[in-house]
Amino acid sequence: DSNRVGVKCVEYCYEKLSEAVKIAHTSPIPMTTADLRAVIRSLYSSIYSAHIHYMGHYFRNLYYIFKFIKDATIPDDKKKFYGGIIRAQLSSKELILIGFNCLTDYGTKFDELIVTFSLLHNIMNDDVNRSILTALYDKKAFGDEDITKPLPEKKDNQFYYTLLNNKF
Repeated sequence: DSNRVGVKCVEYCYEKLSEAVKIAHTSPIPMTTADLRAVIRSLYSSIYSAHIHYMGHYFRNLYYIFKFIKDATIPDDKKKFYGGIIRAQLSSKELILIGFNCLTDYGTKFDELIVTFSLLHNIMNDDVNRSILTALYDKKAFGDEDITKPLPEKKDNQFYYTLLNNKF
């Protein structure tokens, strides 16, 4: 759809992925980490491949910006500072999509940079997608914060529906 470009494309892909993740997350079938990774890869790949012409260049540009900072001959504290400036420009939805992107063949090179620059640090703690990412990434990807903080209990499906659709 030509109306879904830029931020609208990111939001659309995030919403579609969140709907699919919600279904997988509430499945009565227990999943191992490997199963979860496989499900996320499949779900994300199907959504991403339909929008690769809008999303592909976006993730590639971010990858090269972070790679440039990592490879620069500057002190590590400056690398962290510059990486933080770029990270601060990204919304929680964009960070979640980057996290899921790196679990697929599309983003394998970016995966290391997620940990190096703690790219998942600014994801809201009450996002169900975050709980999935914490199961799949090294805790350093979330920075200095305590990623072991529990998520709100599952009281009913309406809570998750509201949470995933950001209708507060």
